[in-house]
Amino acid sequence: MDWSMDFIARCLAAALISVATPALAQNEASPTGNVIFIHPDGAALNHWHVARMYWKGPDDSLNWDLLPEMNVYRGHMSDRLTGTSNGGATAHAFGIKPQGIGSFGTDRGLEFNALSGFPGSIMREAACKGHPVGVVNDGDIAGEPGTGAFLAELRTRGFGQDNEAARQFIHGRPLKPSQDCDPGRPDQLEPDRDPVVVLGGGESFFLPSDAPQCTHEPNFNGEKRLDCFVHNKPEEFADPVPTQMPGTNLLADADINGWVVIRTRNEFDALMTMIGNTQNCGLPVGKSKVLGLFAADDIFNDEEEERLVTEGKTPTVGGLVRGPNDPLPPEGEEFGAEKIGRLVLWGAKHNDPNNPFSSNPPTVAEMTQMALKLLQCQAEARGKPFLLVSEVESTDNFPNQNNAIGTLRALKRADDTIAVARNFLHGKGIFETHGDIADTLILVAADSDAAGMQALGVQRGDAGDRYNPLDCGVEIDANTDTQAIPQASDCVVTKTRVNPDGLGDNQETELDGIQGRRTAPFVAEPDALQSKRPFARGNEFGEDYGGISEPGGPLTFVVGWIGINDTAGGILARAEGLNAALLHDTSFSTLAGFDNTDVYRLIYKTLFGVDLPTGLGKSAQDNLRPEQVP
Repeated sequence: MDWSMDFIARCLAAALISVATPALAQNEASPTGNVIFIHPDGAALNHWHVARMYWKGPDDSLNWDLLPEMNVYRGHMSDRLTGTSNGGATAHAFGIKPQGIGSFGTDRGLEFNALSGFPGSIMREAACKGHPVGVVNDGDIAGEPGTGAFLAELRTRGFGQDNEAARQFIHGRPLKPSQDCDPGRPDQLEPDRDPVVVLGGGESFFLPSDAPQCTHEPNFNGEKRLDCFVHNKPEEFADPVPTQMPGTNLLADADINGWVVIRTRNEFDALMTMIGNTQNCGLPVGKSKVLGLFAADDIFNDEEEERLVTEGKTPTVGGLVRGPNDPLPPEGEEFGAEKIGRLVLWGAKHNDPNNPFSSNPPTVAEMTQMALKLLQCQAEARGKPFLLVSEVESTDNFPNQNNAIGTLRALKRADDTIAVARNFLHGKGIFETHGDIADTLILVAADSDAAGMQALGVQRGDAGDRYNPLDCGVEIDANTDTQAIPQASDCVVTKTRVNPDGLGDNQETELDGIQGRRTAPFVAEPDALQSKRPFARGNEFGEDYGGISEPGGPLTFVVGWIGINDTAGGILARAEGLNAALLHDTSFSTLAGFDNTDVYRLIYKTLFGVDLPTGLGKSAQDNLRPEQVP
C-alpha cells in the first residue's frame, strides 16, 4: 500500500471509530459541575409577565429575565397533553415520560428504570455515586412531587402516600439492586444514600398520630424534643395532627442517623449562623445532614382571598389578616405594606396561640441559600459536584385557588430564589469565595401553566365599561380594604364577559384585585413613561375612550383566570452557567423545543459528563424493572 492509500485508510478508520463511539469521544472531554434546578411550579410566561409589571415595572427586569439561555418547554405526558405536577416531576427525575395521573416516581405504581438504566431517579443515582444532593420546597417537602419524585417512589399520589414519601426520605426506598454504587458487586442490594439537606414543610407526615403539640419551642443548642409537633395548619379549623402510624417517629430516626432537625425560624437562623464555620460544614459533631420542617403541611396558606379574610383559626380578628402592628414579611419590608396587601399567606398569624412558633417561616430563597452552603461544603470535601432541586410550590397552588396576590408574592419569592442561585454562580454575597460560572448550571423550568393567569390593564373610567372593569367612586369595604392604594383606592374590580353566545345570554366572571373580588386594582411599578404619561382625551367627535389617567400617574391592572386547572400554556425553560447553551442546541434538544425529559438529560450531562440519547418516543412502560414486567 502506498503512502496515499495508507493515509486514506487511517482517516477512514478514525472516522469509523468516531462514528461508532461519538458519546465516548465527547464524554472524555465533557466538564462536570454542580446543578441547581429551580422549579417554580405552574409559572408560565404569562405569570412572569404579570410579576414583572407588579414588582419591577413593565420596562425593568426580574432575576428570571437575566438568565441568558432559553427555549420553549414541552411538557406533555405519555397519555395526555397537559402536564401534571407528579407526572412532570417524574419526567424530570427519570428522563422518560410517565402517565400523567397518579405517577409519582413510578408509572402509576409500576417501578421503572431511568433513562440511564439506573433503577431510580437521577438524584438517587447521584447520591449512589457519592455526589451531595438536596431538596428545598415551600410546600410539603416529601408529598409535593416536584421534590418528592426525586427521592420517593409511590404507588400513586395522595391517599395517605405522603407518609410513605416521608419514610423514604429518611430511610430510603425499599432496597433496589444497583450496578453503579459498587460495580464489582452488581447483584448486591445496597440501601439508598441519604441527601445532605431537606428543607420545607410537611412536619405532620414525619411524626406519629399520637404525638402531642410542643408546649415550648425546641431549643437548637439545649434540650431538644422531637416527640411533639410544632405546627398546626393556620388556614384550617381542624388541627392536622401528625399522621404516621403510632410509634413511627421519623424525626427521632433522623436524629439518631446523623441529621440535624430544625423546625422554627429561631432554629433556622441559629443554624445558618453556625454553618459559616467550615469545619464539618458548621454542623454539630456527629451530624452531617439537615432536615428542616417549617409547617404542618405547606408553608403557605393556599386558599381563596375571600376565605382567608373571613376564616382561619383566629376568626375573632378577621381570619388570616395581618394586624396593623404585626411584622411585615420580606416583600413588605422591601416594597411597603400597601404593595403586599394584608393577608397572611405564609406561616401563621403573628401571636397566633394555636401556632406560637409558626410565624415568619424561612422563605424558599433563604432555604435555598442554606442548602447551597451545605452542599458546597460537602462537594468540596468529596471532590464531586452537587445536585439541588429547589421547588416553589406556591407559584402553582395560589393560582389554582385563583388567589392573585398570593400568586404575585409567590412569584416574587421564586425570583428571589433565582437571585440566590445567581449569587452562587457569580460568587456574590455570602458565596463570594465559591462562585465560578464554569462549574455550575442553573436550570429553571415549570411543567404547566397554573390557571392561565392574565393581567388586564385598567384606568379610572365609567363604571360598567366592559373593557374597563372597574367601579369607581365607591367606598371600599373596611373589612377588605388593603390600606390606601395611591389613585386607585376609590375603585374596585368588577367582572368581565366570558364565552359570549351572541344571543344576549353572556356569562361573566369575577376578576381579582389586591385582596380578591371587589377590592382595589393592582398598581404596577413605574415604567419608562412615568413622568410623561398624558391625560386620556376624547376623539374628534368628542367621544371618550373610556378612562382618564393622571400625568405621571400609576399603571393599574386586574387579574383574570381561565379556571383553576393546570393548562398546557407557554412555558419557558431558562438557564445560565455550565452547559446552559445546550438548552437551545438542536444537537441536544433534538426538536425545536426543550422537552420535559431533557431536564434529566441536561442534569445528567452536567453532573456526570455523559451524553444520553433522547428520551422522546420512549415511555415508562418501555423501561419497567424486570420484576414489574407482566
